Amino acid sequence: MNADTDTLEGLFEKIKKNIDTLSNEESSKIEDSFILDTNKMIKDCALVIDKEGIFSKNEEVDDISTSYLKYLLLDFYMGKSHLQFKEQQGRKFHLLDGQSRFERFIETCNRFKIISDSEVDVLTEEEGPVTSESLAAKRERKIASYKQEKAAKERMKQLEYIVSLSAEGLDCEEELRELRLLQLRSYAVECISEMEMINTEITMMQFKDSLPPGIGVTGDPREPPGPIPNKKGIEVTKLSKDQDGEIVMTRDTVKSNVFKFDKKITVEQYGDQVLENYHASQTQAANNPTTKEETAPRRYSKLLEDGDEDDSDLVEQATRADREWDVWKEDNPRGWGNKAGKRF
Repeated sequence: MNADTDTLEGLFEKIKKNIDTLSNEESSKIEDSFILDTNKMIKDCALVIDKEGIFSKNEEVDDISTSYLKYLLLDFYMGKSHLQFKEQQGRKFHLLDGQSRFERFIETCNRFKIISDSEVDVLTEEEGPVTSESLAAKRERKIASYKQEKAAKERMKQLEYIVSLSAEGLDCEEELRELRLLQLRSYAVECISEMEMINTEITMMQFKDSLPPGIGVTGDPREPPGPIPNKKGIEVTKLSKDQDGEIVMTRDTVKSNVFKFDKKITVEQYGDQVLENYHASQTQAANNPTTKEETAPRRYSKLLEDGDEDDSDLVEQATRADREWDVWKEDNPRGWGNKAGKRF
């Protein structure tokens, strides 16, 4: 028994260390093989516990040695490990297995009276018809549960400090047992929250699987979307002026394939093309700097200043610009936009 117990103790500590690793912020960088190895160690640890008969179906929590209480956490650890599995192809299996492990852990805690029947009912109750009374009752239960959990965590901190003094020779058997029982209860409550998230993710997976082919996210998520399903195109209203200066509205139809993606390229390749075209236009603009004043037709007075009055093309452009300016001034007399003679 001693050799097996030493092996069991060391194996459990290694499992606990792996679970702590999976629970930290860097868990996203951990490979799935690490999770599978952790699950195997948990199964091996459970086999040793069954072989040694550490737990009995007929015993109560008071009959369990304090040093063995931590082994009740194996189902909880297995559930936490399953949740970290990343490969989408097998994730649903791991979610369902993790959910069953959490349910088993809650049943174990309930069987040993670590968590009462009423607490299990409150934590696992299904949503009924929403009324003002049900909302108020649910809010009261959540407040009470929150206060209870807060008090339990504060007590655990106190007990952890006291237990740490056992290294100095202080007898902390009672405090250690209380700490273990509080930890088990706290983890049972955590299981409920984890199971709710599992149910949500599985529902999303089932919805995705129920979609017809071609709808939703399929294949490589980086693949560009297909063309907009609009065979007739998009109608665009344009405003312009006729020869008499009257505003004319026209409707044009933009071809439907204007917004069509080339399926032969990915989004990254398309983005590279857009970026390359942008840099090319910037380079062209830098090599041929022009301003709005340079591209706009000059007035005839400006041509006289620049000495270009002999250029017939420029004179024609200037004459047209002067005429358009005169027409605009006639249509928009000074103060035309003011109300009641007010000037702003």
